[in-house]
Amino acid sequence: MLNSPFFDTILSLITLYLIFSQLTLSLVELPAGVLNTRGTYLHARLGDALGLALRDAFYQAPTIRALTLPRAQKNLLVAWVPRWPSYVSETLFAQTIIEQVAGAGTGPTPLDQFSAGLRSLSPTTFTGTLQTLYDNALRVGATPAEQGVALQRNLEGWFHEFGERLTGWYKRDNRKYLFLVGLLVAVLADVDSVRLARFLGDSQHAAARLALVDTGLQIAREAHPAGLDYNPANPAGAPPAVPASRAMHQADSLFQQALAAVPAAGLPLGWLRWTHRSARRTNTTTVRDSASPARRYARPAAYGWDPAADDFGMPPYAQRWQLDAQTGQVRLARGFSGFLDILGGWLLTAFALMLGAPFWFDTLGKFINIRNVGLKPKSTT
Repeated sequence: MLNSPFFDTILSLITLYLIFSQLTLSLVELPAGVLNTRGTYLHARLGDALGLALRDAFYQAPTIRALTLPRAQKNLLVAWVPRWPSYVSETLFAQTIIEQVAGAGTGPTPLDQFSAGLRSLSPTTFTGTLQTLYDNALRVGATPAEQGVALQRNLEGWFHEFGERLTGWYKRDNRKYLFLVGLLVAVLADVDSVRLARFLGDSQHAAARLALVDTGLQIAREAHPAGLDYNPANPAGAPPAVPASRAMHQADSLFQQALAAVPAAGLPLGWLRWTHRSARRTNTTTVRDSASPARRYARPAAYGWDPAADDFGMPPYAQRWQLDAQTGQVRLARGFSGFLDILGGWLLTAFALMLGAPFWFDTLGKFINIRNVGLKPKSTT
């Protein structure tokens, strides 16, 4: 059963979803890098968490301003792109907050200054959190030095938890962009999940199915693909910044990889297969003149579509267009109901691509292990 055509069809679809989801993610990350989306997102979320006044003071601190992107190094030299940093370490966040709050108060010791500054702040949710963290530090530490260390550690822990929550928020808010770009990819590449499932499950297309299974086995041996993970409190684990030109080249390479992964047997993908114009038809034309009686002769004229093209060689369920051999007219298969089927297949593909390349990579590995194929162990010397 695990080596059945049904199971291989599932593996083939997962492989296609993985390839096209990598392309989708690259297209989403390209404008995100150019427009500094992560920095803008962190700025907005800190405003919600800290309050606008404390957030603005935080970004005006010299230690944070030093992290802003210089104008001379901005992507595409777009002057209106925000320059806020995308990543702030936990230690830097805690030290900056303590400095900002303590700077608003007076006292003989730094802790007294922090306590006085905390009382001068407008009451917000975060100031209440700060008061709780400060009271906890006073109970934990036996000396002022230990209490100061405990306060900084508490703030670092809070920002770490905030970064973990921000990762989930960032993924959730970017799902809609993944869906829209995935739908665009599905339409432009004509990745119809319903048609592909029927095509790959057909016993006549075993070569295409097995070729995709082999492609999936090769991809499963590669490194885990990048996702939408974003934690501003963990700059060490952050992906390196990718220039716009390199990101565009990467997206193009992934698209070429998607095309190269299509087996030679021919999958029902893409629109360019339907634009071949080499076929000829014969028009019968009647010519009349005064010197001779009316006569009829055949004059060749070009078809708009080639009846020998891939689409017309496909099974009826996989055809997008149908050619009327008598009139030479090309029309959409099954009319309006056929278009609804196509739209449903595109939407299914968009939902699948929205899940992301890491999800399909992990799913591919699980299905390969269930199939008892297993991954080839790394050789050791």
